[in-house]
Amino acid sequence: MIVDKNVPVQKGWHRAKKFDDLYHTIHAMDLGDSVFFDDYKEAIRFRGRVSNYRRTEPDFVKDFVIRKLTDGWRVWRTK
Repeated sequence: MIVDKNVPVQKGWHRAKKFDDLYHTIHAMDLGDSVFFDDYKEAIRFRGRVSNYRRTEPDFVKDFVIRKLTDGWRVWRTK
């Protein structure tokens, strides 16, 4: 084996924030706005992303609730 000297250490890998449709939708919603989902997994994914933002963004203070409707699920912004 050959020992290399003075090789700089690369920066570590970090997870980049997703700037996708969910991000833009969540940040664009005003109080009382809602989003309809046909698929329960998509509604839970939306609400989960909100939870992540509440943990990682100090000035993110929005609250959301999810409710079952007859034909799908709806997520409202409540705060």
